[in-house]
Amino acid sequence: MIIAIQWALRFVLGGVFVYAGAVKIVDPAQFLVDIESYRLVPYTVAVATALYLPWLELLAGAALWVGRGYRGALVILLPLTVLFGILITSAWIRGLDISCGCFGVTDASETNYPWLLGRDLLILAGLGVLAAFEWTRRGGGRASGTGRSVAP
Repeated sequence: MIIAIQWALRFVLGGVFVYAGAVKIVDPAQFLVDIESYRLVPYTVAVATALYLPWLELLAGAALWVGRGYRGALVILLPLTVLFGILITSAWIRGLDISCGCFGVTDASETNYPWLLGRDLLILAGLGVLAAFEWTRRGGGRASGTGRSVAP
């Protein structure tokens, strides 16, 4: 049963990140506009983010599917999802009406921050469950009986 849950989460979350990356790769100019709407980073950082972040999301999402680089994908996607939540919260606190840029262009006339944060928390919870499965499978990061950490 646990293996079925793990595979379902890997499939769904991998798909979420592959899709999120793909729609931004197709229209990096729009993603740049979305990044700039947060008013947090200089233009050059926004450009670099618009060009590279979508590829990181796509590759990490694919790694959840295929298993190659699976742990690395979790190490990247967990803090990235936390960062996304922080950025959305920051925009909400500052009263910005933005397109989050998460999944391409949205038609919303007003930003629904509770929905965006709830969605991020669900994604984060799913990634956390996958990380917990991986941690448990690896024996909590310790080699059996040695007290030494297991190399990744």
